[in-house]
Formats: sequence, C-alpha cells, structure tokens
Amino acid sequence: PRARAVLSVIRKSGGYTVSVEEEEIVDAGERLSRMGLFVEPTSASVMAAWQKLERRDREGAVLVLTGSGLKAITTYGGLLKRKR
Repeated sequence: PRARAVLSVIRKSGGYTVSVEEEEIVDAGERLSRMGLFVEPTSASVMAAWQKLERRDREGAVLVLTGSGLKAITTYGGLLKRKR
C-alpha cells in the first residue's frame, strides 16, 4: 500500500529513484563508519544511492540515517564475508 503512495509523490515532485547493489551498500556502510556513524544496511543504502547521483543532484540533499548498525551485526557479518 505505501509503495503506491511513495511512487505517486516521486512522480509529482519530479524526483526519481536510484538502485544500489549489496556491495555498494557495504562500501557505503564502511565509509560512514570511518565518519563515526555505524548504521544498519538500509541506512547505508541511502549513502550508496547519494554517491551515484550527479553532483548537481547532491547539492542540498539531506540523508536520513535512522537505524543503528548494532541491530544488524549479523547482517553486516554476512555481507562482509561475501565481499571477501
């Protein structure tokens, strides 16, 4: 049900979506951790998508990083094993 509402707002605002791969999410999570932010993968996906935007689309962007990485230790462990 929310997907339709989200897509409607994206269309009305002239916005767009960006897809990211698991490896990009892990890389973004590592980058955020170097900044002192330990976030869950769903939040790291926001950074991964932001990094793919054109410079003009990045300006003024606000990245909402809501989930603690402590909730996703097992998930990160699995993703990091696959990366190696």
